[in-house]
Amino acid sequence: MICKDTCPKLIEAIPSRIHDPDKEDDILKVKGDPLDDCMDALRYGLYTWIKDAVKPVDLQRAEAMQGLDPTSAMIARLKFDAQQNKANMPGFIGPGAARRKRAWEMSLRRRRRR
Repeated sequence: MICKDTCPKLIEAIPSRIHDPDKEDDILKVKGDPLDDCMDALRYGLYTWIKDAVKPVDLQRAEAMQGLDPTSAMIARLKFDAQQNKANMPGFIGPGAARRKRAWEMSLRRRRRR
């Protein structure tokens, strides 16, 4: 993270914070201090960028099929692909949702036939 002179309150807040002795990995909150809000905003911003790594779908599929005989591997692959398709299906809400869902499913069937 880079903090430049465009964030004067944050530059002031970082060195002024001290560790909270009662809470592990937290800073001491000072009631009514606006610099606490600056540190909270920094923390929330950082946490939005820190995410668990997600394995690529191809690697997940290969792991599901690993060590299986060819027939069992194909069954495992079909199950895996079905779960992926179900997880990636959009949600349809509101008036006409059932009609829009049927139309979407029909378009998928047409694409698979090609």
